[in-house]
Formats: sequence, C-alpha cells, structure tokens
Amino acid sequence: MPTTDQPTRRILVVEDSLMASRLLTNVLEAHGYLVEAVSRGEEAVQRAASDPLLDLILTDIELAGDMDGAEAALRISEACDVPIVFLTAHSSKEVFEKIRSSRGYGFVVKGTDVYALLSTIEMALSLRRANAQAAFYQKILEDSLNEIYVFDPGDFRILMANRGLRQNLGYSMSELSQMRAVDFHIDYNPASFHELLQPLHRAHAEKVQYQGYHLRKDGTS
Repeated sequence: MPTTDQPTRRILVVEDSLMASRLLTNVLEAHGYLVEAVSRGEEAVQRAASDPLLDLILTDIELAGDMDGAEAALRISEACDVPIVFLTAHSSKEVFEKIRSSRGYGFVVKGTDVYALLSTIEMALSLRRANAQAAFYQKILEDSLNEIYVFDPGDFRILMANRGLRQNLGYSMSELSQMRAVDFHIDYNPASFHELLQPLHRAHAEKVQYQGYHLRKDGTS
C-alpha cells in the first residue's frame, strides 16, 4: 500500500455506475491515492492522452456508450504507457481474452475484498516501474560507446547486440538473432569457446578476459 515516503499515485477510475464509482473513489482516496473518475471509454482515452502523469487506470470492462473498457484500454496502450487494471462482474475465458488482447495488467472481480483490489493495483504499479527500469537500462546498453552483445551460455545464440556492435559487424539484429557468438569469432570454435567460459560456468570466476578477432559481414576483421 502507499506509504508516506512515496509520492501520491494518480488513478483514473472508469465506471459508468455512479454508486460504484463513488465507492471506488472513497476506498482509493482512503488509502492515499489521488483519484479522478469518468464514466465512458471515450472520456478515458481523451483523459489519458491529455495527462502523461497518470499512474494507473482502473476500468470496468462493460461500459455504456460505443466503447467498452477493453477497447478503450487498447487505444490508450497504443498511445501511452500507463498500466490498466480491469474491473469485471465475473471471470471467464472471454474476459481473460479481452484483457490479454488489450494489454491489461490484470483484473479484479467486483465485490472482491478491498485489499485484493489494492494488492492488484500495487502489483500493477510495481510492474510498470520494473518495465520502465528495464527500458532505461536497455537504452543505456543500446547507446553505449562500447560494443556489447549477450549470448546464451549453452549454445552461444545471440540474444542482444547493441547499436555499436551491429554497426561494426554490419549485421542487423534479426540476422544476429539467427547466429551464434562463435560464428563471428575467427579464432574460436564451439569447443574452444566453451572451454574459455568454463570458469564462469563453474562459478570459479566472475569474468573472463581474452583477446580475439571478430569477422564482419563483409569479410574483414
């Protein structure tokens, strides 16, 4: 739950039942969230587009009007990065499929325990923070002046290669994803490369340093 050392999180409630909307607002505000409520999917899309500081959207799946909560969520997720948690009167395969197709962070059945609702909200907020942090570190790696690539320790398949490496070797990421690290190591084959990495596999060392030559796509090294 929100604590005093955390900034107030802003939640947009999308609910066409005035009574349900007020109840949700009261519960969330009582637990330290700043809440705004709208009643239609169209309003939610407009509000999300105009407010980049929203932390989470809590929306009913079934809404009055031309746009239900799932469609509104899909449009919002295409335009901005804000976690969306659904409210539904019942759980079913159809509900699950709607949530998955609209990129929702999860759902809560109406009438459920208040703390189950709050827990789902906090998990969605935590997941968003984790995703943002992962994207931040991914950008650091991508923009690094060093050439960096990550490979599977078992079969040496390339999992990630940053811009510097791609430009130097002349391969696209789609091409590299079909290659192994040993494919462009001139002086190593799978057996010798595996032997080189044995100290890491056996946890005898935290790093291995070595000199080697990489073969570019154009045949130069």
